[in-house]
Amino acid sequence: MRLALWDEQGIGDRLLAANLLRNLQGKGIEVVYECHPRLEQIMRRSFPWIDHIFPTSKTDYIEWPKQYPPDYKIAVMSLAKLYWSEGNMDRTPYLAPNSDLVQKYRTEFESYGPGPYYAFTWKGGALKTNTKYRTMKLRDFRPLIEMGGTWISMQYHDEAKGKVERFREETGLPVFHCDGAQQSDYDHTLSALAAVDYTITVCNSVVHTCGAAGLPCTVLVPKKRAWRYPKGEHFPWYGDHIRQEHQEKDMDWSAPLENTRKYLESCNYRSRTIAA
Repeated sequence: MRLALWDEQGIGDRLLAANLLRNLQGKGIEVVYECHPRLEQIMRRSFPWIDHIFPTSKTDYIEWPKQYPPDYKIAVMSLAKLYWSEGNMDRTPYLAPNSDLVQKYRTEFESYGPGPYYAFTWKGGALKTNTKYRTMKLRDFRPLIEMGGTWISMQYHDEAKGKVERFREETGLPVFHCDGAQQSDYDHTLSALAAVDYTITVCNSVVHTCGAAGLPCTVLVPKKRAWRYPKGEHFPWYGDHIRQEHQEKDMDWSAPLENTRKYLESCNYRSRTIAA
């Protein structure tokens, strides 16, 4: 039997849905998986048992169905109807970063200053996906940055690097921007996140990247939240390495940031060694 899978819409949803792929391993099914071109290298490395991976989800006309006509086809997230029920979801990590790229980014970050190394983002989504409610100001992170360490922006919007450079000039704080977060190949973003010690982010694809790869992260959740972010300390789709800090009042990030500051202080995060 040959099964064709098509992917979800946003990068974050695609990474979340990829958890379900491993339910097909060893089932005697020939799997054809169509993924986003930005995710091709990640998916090939993380799921080497998949028979055919085609990075054609953004292509208007595709040829591969002629060579591999499917017997059945389904959206990846719809596999949840077959394999997920309350209490039986596999929450262990399933994405594998590129070890060479991880080392490259760690060396870059170490050149900026001493650890621990923190990644952060302050904006998520677009106009049609409620970016208003899941966007902060870069300056909101100042109380966290003043705790120490070196802070790396993983913000992927075009204006991010300029904002970070202006903030560093104005404050003198150790804040830098990772160009890898804006690379077309998402392998760079995954590896850069794997090269830091901890990540703090609003609701965007970074949450799912850390969750799927087993990287420790706190997500700052707005009061008007999407279905993926139910109430609770931990993000239910991944392991307990993903913490949630929920907003108590609309557009007021003071409590989530203060709680995050206290959490980081209590953990006394130290810089870890990245294997060469």
